[in-house]
Amino acid sequence: MDNASLTLRELFVVNHTILTQLAWDFKVIITLICCVTALILWKVFDSDRGMQEFEIRVQIRLEELERRTPSTRPRRTGTARPSRKIQQKTLTTR
Repeated sequence: MDNASLTLRELFVVNHTILTQLAWDFKVIITLICCVTALILWKVFDSDRGMQEFEIRVQIRLEELERRTPSTRPRRTGTARPSRKIQQKTLTTR
C-alpha cells in the first residue's frame, strides 16, 4: 500500500510538472505569436504612414521644381493656328 501511494504521489508530481511545463510553453508560444502579430501590424501601418510622408515630400519637391523652372508653355507669337471656333466661323461666313 505504501508503494502504491508513493507511486501515485510520484505520478501526481510528474503530471503536475509536465502540465506546468506545457502551460509555460503554451504561454510562451502565445506571447510570441502576439508579439509577431503586433510587429507585423506595426510595420504595415508604419510603412503606410511612411508612404504618405514620402508622397508629401515628393509633392513638395515637385512644387519647388515648378517654381524654379521657367514656364515651358509656348508663347503665342501670332503664328499659331487659329482655334476651331474661328475656323468654323470663317468657313460658315464664306
